[in-house]
Amino acid sequence: AIISLSSGAVLDVAIGKYAKSEHELLREMLNGLTEGDRLLGDRYFCSYLLLARLKKLNIDAVFKMHANRKIDFRKGQNLGSKDHIVTWNKTQRPKWMDQAT
Repeated sequence: AIISLSSGAVLDVAIGKYAKSEHELLREMLNGLTEGDRLLGDRYFCSYLLLARLKKLNIDAVFKMHANRKIDFRKGQNLGSKDHIVTWNKTQRPKWMDQAT
């Protein structure tokens, strides 16, 4: 669901089959967001693919870093305790992902 942080209103909801991923459901709802919006999500959504798409739509996002992503905290900009800015470089498309995605 996409919920307004200012009013608490539910702006959009996506429900899918058991095998449908949360990333797929979120991608279906992105058209409901507009330029300048801010998306707050849990660490599951912290992916290069999603962040690149949001940047293209001029939508800011805040996610905690996914636990499986290894970050060298000696690089980037340290903003404080548990707060760090890093630059991600685009990697090759995984074999399971189609060209259109």
